[in-house]
Amino acid sequence: MYVRLSADTGLLRDYGAACATHATDLDATAARLRTLGPSPMFGPVGARFVASLLHAVEREVG
Repeated sequence: MYVRLSADTGLLRDYGAACATHATDLDATAARLRTLGPSPMFGPVGARFVASLLHAVEREVG
């Protein structure tokens, strides 16, 4: 016995487009974070924050 599956393809396309846009935004953010300058310039707390943020963005970008 087979189960019938239906999906709204328009919503799936919209979701895919939103994910692609989000990934592009994350790529741009990661690129900007890489150009911030040397970590010591931000002090110990700022340097850790920037490093953590960059790591999180790179992890999300994949």
